[in-house]
Amino acid sequence: MKRSLQLQLLSAVLLAEALLAAGLLVVAHFSVKNQLLSGMNSALMGRAMSVAALVRYSEDNSSTLEFDRGLTPKPLDSHFPDAYEIFGPDHNLLVRSEYWPQELGSGSSLPTGFWQRKVRNRELRGVRMDEVPILDAETGTPISPATLTVIYATPTRAMRQRLAATTRFIGVAAFLFVVVTGIFAWILLRRSLSLVREVASAAQRISAQQWRFDPPALADRVTELRPLVESLRQMVDGLHRSFDSQRDFISNAAHELKTPVAIQKSTLQLLLHHDLTAAEYKHGLQQALRDTIRIEDLLQRLLRLARAEHNATAASSRDLHIVELSASCEAAFGQIQPYATSRRIILQLVHNGSACVEADSDDLVVVWINLLENAIRFSPEGATVVVKIDATNGRNAIVTVEDQGCGIPWEHQKRIFERFYRGDESRTRDTGGAGLGLAMVKTLVEAYQGTVSVESTEDQGATFTVSLPLAST
Repeated sequence: MKRSLQLQLLSAVLLAEALLAAGLLVVAHFSVKNQLLSGMNSALMGRAMSVAALVRYSEDNSSTLEFDRGLTPKPLDSHFPDAYEIFGPDHNLLVRSEYWPQELGSGSSLPTGFWQRKVRNRELRGVRMDEVPILDAETGTPISPATLTVIYATPTRAMRQRLAATTRFIGVAAFLFVVVTGIFAWILLRRSLSLVREVASAAQRISAQQWRFDPPALADRVTELRPLVESLRQMVDGLHRSFDSQRDFISNAAHELKTPVAIQKSTLQLLLHHDLTAAEYKHGLQQALRDTIRIEDLLQRLLRLARAEHNATAASSRDLHIVELSASCEAAFGQIQPYATSRRIILQLVHNGSACVEADSDDLVVVWINLLENAIRFSPEGATVVVKIDATNGRNAIVTVEDQGCGIPWEHQKRIFERFYRGDESRTRDTGGAGLGLAMVKTLVEAYQGTVSVESTEDQGATFTVSLPLAST
């Protein structure tokens, strides 16, 4: 099932905007509600004080209190009358509005301050004010220490209608905001993701004939795309190098096999087309056998290199063991000793304690054998090849292989670990080198997060250094 990144991003943007709009709507609703309630409370207090001001003493100088209904203020809700009660100083009911709900009972039982009740499916909000002074009709000042208790109530329908209308308006505005910003987000996302499509198109143009990755210049300036572009560049460069390496490997392998096969073919053709003595036939067959051995040796090295590269690729998934380096070097000494003896080379192992790494012991033996074989081949008779193991830095084990040969020229040191590379073509052919041993060493060492390097001065020998991470204890 295909999934669109553009739709996912747009959905995320719309969801975020919808949540924001919903949050703002809730906040606005409660804010408007509080403001309307505050306004209604102020209006209730004003109406309560207005009806309280209509209470006055009679003009006959008696202590009788009267209420002027003709000046009653207009109700807060034009569709429903307000309700009120006024209790005199002796807490007796002085006046009650015509529309006072019987369900409320006496207002004296209501709490002081603002209150809210539901009566006949209608919600009322009211206020009870105690100790309201009796004012003089002309001066508006209190005329006696006696006070009134005023209860005033009105339906909340008008306030709720205004709250609902305001909430609907804000909701519609928020919805339109989400729609408009969603359209802009879709346009911007489409433009932004077009850059991703251009990068993908540039990647699709890469082929075995065209190893160039040319993304749009803007992609390098976009923070989110720069890592992707750099990774694609590195991947293309790596694939290009790998492709060239495989092509060179096939070409070099064919070239290495061509010469001994051609020599062997010439030798066999000579044996077939000439009448030779038994000794001459024997000499020719011996020559053909030497060429066959040379071909077999080259094929063995190619197989070992392929096996080493396979092991290097699968190193992280293989079951590795803790290997003591001096033991693996001694095992390599045991296998290479006959060759060293034939060349009158002395092998010497120097180490300052135990050094263990996590690796395959057979791979390490192959590494040491190839380095020792290389050192023996180019050392003069009677020379000494020294292998030193040092693990004093606590993080890496350093193994050096020092010979007393003719050294490696500087221009060859950088390429010495390439497949089939030989600094002196004639010399290495005479000694049987195929240029694969050091490539195998590099492949195996790097499989275990190690490094290998060479230092050499002409006529002063060469030193190969292998660094491997020490096993954690």
